Amino acid sequence: MSIVKKIVIGLIAVSVTTYGCSAFFIFVLKDVLAPGMPAGLYIACILLLGVLWTAILGWLGALWLTKPLLRLTTVTQEAAKGNLQIEVPVHPANDEIRGLGSSFQQMIDKLRQMVLDLSDSASYTRHHAAVLNENIAGAAEQIERIAHAADWIAQGAAEQAASSQGSLSAALQMYDMVRDISKQADQSQTIAEEMTGTIEQGEPS
Repeated sequence: MSIVKKIVIGLIAVSVTTYGCSAFFIFVLKDVLAPGMPAGLYIACILLLGVLWTAILGWLGALWLTKPLLRLTTVTQEAAKGNLQIEVPVHPANDEIRGLGSSFQQMIDKLRQMVLDLSDSASYTRHHAAVLNENIAGAAEQIERIAHAADWIAQGAAEQAASSQGSLSAALQMYDMVRDISKQADQSQTIAEEMTGTIEQGEPS
């Protein structure tokens, strides 16, 4: 039964109870309870009591109607604080309040699943980030080794270039020496030829 029907039935029941009791007190019990009281005053008192009785019954009905809503409000506040392990109490009556509680429970279940999925994704990301950091560290170590090897090769090339420069200088010096010796040999040969010519000219014919 829907809440609207329950409210209508409750109002009818309160009205029947209030007006029925008021009529009973006015038309049946007036002579028994207050035979000497003026009728107008007596009726006014009975009607005031009827209003009071209606207010009491309405208050009790409101408590009965709002109690499951207050429980649902408490659950909502706990969920707002981050407590997604809370369970929504099931309303015994099959009405809108029960549907509201069921929908709210489904929402909490989906939120809980979303949090679990996010937690799993965060764990997966952390794991792969750690693996990536390890790979980066390994790559950095390899790059450092390559840099050291490149420095060693560059140093060896510099030494080789220096050695080649020294060999070239030595070869040039040897070439200069050979050229000087060749010049001296040519000069010696020229001197020898001149001496030979002089000797030949000095001999008697």
